Amino acid sequence: MPKREERLELARRLHDGPAQQLIALGYKLDEVIGSPDLAPNLRRLIREARLELIDLTEGLRDELYLLENLTLEESLEEVRRILPKTDVEATLLNLNFEPRVETTLAQILLELARNAAKHARPSRFWIIYSLEDQVPTFRIGNDGAARINIKENSLGLKLISEQARNIDATIELETGKEVFEYTIRMNSNLL
Repeated sequence: MPKREERLELARRLHDGPAQQLIALGYKLDEVIGSPDLAPNLRRLIREARLELIDLTEGLRDELYLLENLTLEESLEEVRRILPKTDVEATLLNLNFEPRVETTLAQILLELARNAAKHARPSRFWIIYSLEDQVPTFRIGNDGAARINIKENSLGLKLISEQARNIDATIELETGKEVFEYTIRMNSNLL
């Protein structure tokens, strides 16, 4: 396996295992911290543990970033690998984002593809880039919506929303009977 593919495989395993578990644990701690029945001294101790967990998670995320520093074009190849039996359609022309923004967009794209493969089993998956009123916009969706139950407060949506916020973008999910589609709108000064 070439070195790049080895790095991607390691990043995939870390992302799908320890990274997701750490983030899920953090959200559970947040719920406990927010409990009105929790004694103040316990709240303080759990909050300290939560802050340490945030540092650990961010450190792992930084390592994953170094392992998985992808362009959108490279991530498209990976999407096709993740969804081998799915018709993947892409319109990614004239992209010119700073590397940090492009890598984050690539990571969001991969997360959406992984989620589709795991939960939706779509026959179609699309990534469409366009300028809407001079705002860079991505529409990423699939036709497997009938097979999954979307929860507005799900961990996956929280993670993707957090990534979008980190690059000053917004993300919305639109669901229909057969299709669901994410719309990512970039801050126009990131072009």
